[in-house]
Amino acid sequence: MARWAFSDDVLTETYSFDVNPNRGGTPSFEKNLTYSSTPAGSPIVFEGRDKPRTFTISGILREEAQLNALQSWYEKDYQIEITDDLGRQFWVFITDLEFQRAQTRRWPFRHTFTMNYIEVDWQ
Repeated sequence: MARWAFSDDVLTETYSFDVNPNRGGTPSFEKNLTYSSTPAGSPIVFEGRDKPRTFTISGILREEAQLNALQSWYEKDYQIEITDDLGRQFWVFITDLEFQRAQTRRWPFRHTFTMNYIEVDWQ
């Protein structure tokens, strides 16, 4: 199976996940609708450009280096490219990142994570 990867064209660096996210990665879609009424009270619906697609992924991290790497990618203040295990590529901006400690004897830095991002280059 292919690994998930982050790419930074500004600093020309990449990061490949040691363990792929185990949830999410498929975008959510939302239409941009506004409503009005005719003088007779009939509703009129106007459809604008779709809202940017949003994504949520979650998974596990086993080592401190993985935790630090994800945090450093979150701290970038510009868009990055994410390639998932299906080969889909998205230009995104990471909006939030949450870690939950799940310590074990074998992996003292084991954490679960949840990351949300928004696609910045959409049709």
